Amino acid sequence: MTFETVSFEEAKKLIDKGAVLVDVRSKEEYEAGHIEGSINIPHTEILTKAKSVLKDKNKPVIVYCNAAKRSKQAWDFLNYLGYKKICALDNMA
Repeated sequence: MTFETVSFEEAKKLIDKGAVLVDVRSKEEYEAGHIEGSINIPHTEILTKAKSVLKDKNKPVIVYCNAAKRSKQAWDFLNYLGYKKICALDNMA
């Protein structure tokens, strides 16, 4: 699977169709402000928490952070765990 980013508009359409928006920043960053409707799974906890929080591996997942680095790491972990539809929010768009 190839790392893919989506714009805010594309993400909204995916969320409207059932995708899950995951903020992969730290708990403190999430609590300081996040996109409404997102859930917080810090990128350092994806391997241990994804299966219990993101139960359906076929449901689209959109990851985001302040920059692409943590999103890419989270994407890699989710891909490794077998999630089928993963993309990252392009916060530069």
